[in-house]
Amino acid sequence: MLSVVFTWAAAVVGLLVLALMALSGVMIDSQR
Repeated sequence: MLSVVFTWAAAVVGLLVLALMALSGVMIDSQR
């Protein structure tokens, strides 16, 4: 059970990191 929760948590964190990276990239591109 803990492994399933850990897997979901890791997936959510990974998606959040990718979203933050994409947003930061768009912000930097818009500034230039």
